[in-house]
Amino acid sequence: MKVMPLLGALVLLGVIANMALGFASEAGYASLVMVHMGIGYLGLLLVLVAAVMGWQRRGKVPTRNILAMTVVLVLAIVQVYLGSQLLESSSQTLLLAHEANAFLLLAGVLVTAALTARRQAAPKP
Repeated sequence: MKVMPLLGALVLLGVIANMALGFASEAGYASLVMVHMGIGYLGLLLVLVAAVMGWQRRGKVPTRNILAMTVVLVLAIVQVYLGSQLLESSSQTLLLAHEANAFLLLAGVLVTAALTARRQAAPKP
């Protein structure tokens, strides 16, 4: 069983679920904020593990995949930082930055998943 595609699927599902929770908590379900935070921290940990695994297998993993995972890791760190800042401030600009970064994070995860799937589907020499 290959671990990287499983980690990627977990991260993708987590990003989608966490975006839904984030928008729900913004719409008045404040009790979901702690669940949203927990999934965010867990997602950051999963992205970190996936990125480290990719860096350790540099010879086997294409550079573009490692670069995509690194971008997703940076976006995840920024997302957690923005979310933690939102706990202290109710700035509309900060909220919009957190939401926009969530969509960038989703796009990054989708690009990384596409690169991984493309690599998995490529014929082996």
